[in-house]
Amino acid sequence: MNWAEFHFLRPEWLFAIPVLIAAAFLLARWRRTTAWEVYIPREKLEFLSVGKAGSTRTWKWLLLTSWLISAVALSGPSWEKTSQSLLKNREAMIILLDLSPSMLAQDITPDRVTRARLKLIDLLRMRTDGETALIAYAGDPHRVSPLTDDTANIEALVPSLYPGIMPLAGSTTETAVEMAIELFEDAAVSSGDILLITDGVEPDAADLIIDILPASYRMSILGVGTREGAPIPLAGGGFLRDSGDEIIVAALNRSGLRDLAAATAGRYVDLQANESDLESIMDMIGTPMDAELVEEQAKFDSWHDAGYWLVFLLLPFAVLAFRRNMVWMILLLPMAPHESIAAEWDNLWLRPDQQGVRALQRGDAAVASELFESEDWKAVANYRNREFDRASELFGSGMEDRRDYNHGNALALAGDLQGAIDAYDRALQLAPDDEDAAYNKEIVEKMMDQQQDQEQQDQEQQDQEQQDQEQQDQEQQDQEQQDQEQQEQEQQDQEEQEQEEQEEQEQEEQEQEEQEQEEQEQEEQEQEEQEQEEPLDPASEQWLRGIPDDPGGLLRRKFRYQSDVYRQQQRYSSGSSTDVEERY
Repeated sequence: MNWAEFHFLRPEWLFAIPVLIAAAFLLARWRRTTAWEVYIPREKLEFLSVGKAGSTRTWKWLLLTSWLISAVALSGPSWEKTSQSLLKNREAMIILLDLSPSMLAQDITPDRVTRARLKLIDLLRMRTDGETALIAYAGDPHRVSPLTDDTANIEALVPSLYPGIMPLAGSTTETAVEMAIELFEDAAVSSGDILLITDGVEPDAADLIIDILPASYRMSILGVGTREGAPIPLAGGGFLRDSGDEIIVAALNRSGLRDLAAATAGRYVDLQANESDLESIMDMIGTPMDAELVEEQAKFDSWHDAGYWLVFLLLPFAVLAFRRNMVWMILLLPMAPHESIAAEWDNLWLRPDQQGVRALQRGDAAVASELFESEDWKAVANYRNREFDRASELFGSGMEDRRDYNHGNALALAGDLQGAIDAYDRALQLAPDDEDAAYNKEIVEKMMDQQQDQEQQDQEQQDQEQQDQEQQDQEQQDQEQQDQEQQEQEQQDQEEQEQEEQEEQEQEEQEQEEQEQEEQEQEEQEQEEQEQEEPLDPASEQWLRGIPDDPGGLLRRKFRYQSDVYRQQQRYSSGSSTDVEERY
């Protein structure tokens, strides 16, 4: 034990000790007064009193001692640390940012992409827990950041994202969702959220997203733009036009985005000037389908609370107090099992069938079925609890007047249609005018006819499907053989083409390296000459500072390289290039 590190984790409980001392002082001065003190002096009355005054004083001091031990135990004495594991929240969210040309529309100030970036930064600052990833997409998707809990790093990259850095124009939302699913699977995340920040999704892309998105992932949408829309500005001036030379107006399709969010178990929200949109999204994401906490390798040290050892010193006082039937032991009553006491109380005054009736009136048919002793009432309780098999057994042995009718109802709900019809026939033999039994029998007979027709249709359909499947398998086998021959030829052509492209790419890289080396040497030479010259005047320095840099240059080159790799590997393809370019 290291006394140098001894301290109390909750020292505020030590303030109970002065209260203890004051109470002890008052108890020492307290004397019991009686009516005899009027006639007999106090010093003589002590010898004439009958009782154990010394024993009373002993119990007072024992009570004060237990109070002192409790105060010290609650204050948390500690002198050593213990190692504890850290838990990490694996709640994952992947953000898909639309960087298609339509995001440059200026129907909201200053434009859609700027407002989307600002809102994305606010969202990242609100993400204080869980893992986040970011994917930017236009004609093809590009991973800006993998799943990470460092949202500050993602935030630093957001200002560099704009449509001009994307290597391929378009709006292939379905490929971005496909990449998000791959990120989840690579990180072994079984469930998560996808947030799509966009101004529109093509109908065929929406249908494909609904088909490929697993049920364990849900997608919410933040809509950017207005229903009226605005033209799409071009870098060289003017606006984007269609094949008929008409100006394209990019409008926000709220209904389509809302339907897509509903179909993917998510929520649709319009981009707002305040934080109400983010609060709605965070409220949705804050209710994960499967919360997942994992134990990290890192651990932290925590002071060990040793106050529980003092509880053993209180056990003798508790035992003695129990034997003395002291009043303060009533404080332990809240720890008693209330349900068992209530059950025993009901057993004293109510029969099991009466308890079952009360449970049935409360709507608790499961409890009522366990309480009833009468088979008739037990059958009713099982029937209301939808235990139709058990109810049919019990109805078959009780309730003579309505036995067959109730038995038929239970068998019908349990799926035994023929048994239900037989039970209704017996009920009609006993009471031919029973309209309920006749009506239920007619319904069950219709259901049975439909079931038989359905089984016959299923059998015919199954035979037809089997025959079609055999024919399809034969055609597929012939087609596969033809495809294999064609694939081998295409693969051979592709390998030759890839070899030529690789040689061209190596030559271009070599030329680029030589050019960069020459530029670097030239810069070093100019820097040496500049160092030898006199310092620039303040006006020149200010002019140099005003030269704009290109923070998105690194991302542009990264996305261009990824796009070339995707094209060679034929990944994230969405139809023909013409179809992609027609999406804005």
